[in-house]
Amino acid sequence: MGVKNFGRNTFDFSRYTGADKQVFFFMMFKRKSDVAVASSSYYGSRGVTLKKEYAKNNGWASPFVMYEHELVNASKIHDPNIAEEYHRRGPSENIGANFLGFDIAMDLAKQMINSTAKLDLTVEDAEVLMKQVILLKLHELRNQYPLEYRNAIKVLSVGDVNMISHFVQSAFVSAFKLEVDPHFTRGRFEVKVPVAVPPEALVHF
Repeated sequence: MGVKNFGRNTFDFSRYTGADKQVFFFMMFKRKSDVAVASSSYYGSRGVTLKKEYAKNNGWASPFVMYEHELVNASKIHDPNIAEEYHRRGPSENIGANFLGFDIAMDLAKQMINSTAKLDLTVEDAEVLMKQVILLKLHELRNQYPLEYRNAIKVLSVGDVNMISHFVQSAFVSAFKLEVDPHFTRGRFEVKVPVAVPPEALVHF
C-alpha cells in the first residue's frame, strides 16, 4: 500500500522456516487442578487447545517465532555469536532475504534456523524445563527480593492463566539471560503439530 512494512505478511517467512507445515498452539500455563479459561483479546473471547495426551503423542514445543527478531533472539540461547553477527552487519547488510519478506542475510538465516531447532522439545520435557525455570526464579526472588517473591507466590496461587504464563515467560528470559521483551515473546513457547488435528483432539473453551 506504499507504506513501508504496512500489513506485512509472514507467509514467505513461515514457508522458509518450515512453519507453514505445522499447526500451532500457544503454550500457556495453569495449575493442574484448573480448567482452561479463555481471556478476552484482539482475537476474541473463545479459545481452542489440544488434549494433553494428543499433544504429548503428536506435538513438540518450540520457541515462538513469527518474525525475524524472534528468530534472532531464539537462536541466541544456543549460539549468541549469530545474533552478534546479525547486529554487527547492520540494516544495510541484513537484506539478503528481502525477497522472502524478511531482512536476514541468507547465510545467517540458515544458521539461526538450525540453532533454534536445537530448542525443540517434547511437550513433557518442556513442562519439566518450565517447572525448573519457575523454581529457579522463586529461589532467586526469595533470597534477593522478598516482596517480589510474595507477589510471585500470589500469582501462582490465584490461578490466572495469563498471569502465570507471563511469570513463566519472564522466568525463562531471566534463566537464559535473554533481553527483556515487554510482550514476553522472547520467553514464549508454542506447541506445534505437523498434521491436521482431528476434532476429537481439541478442547474448546
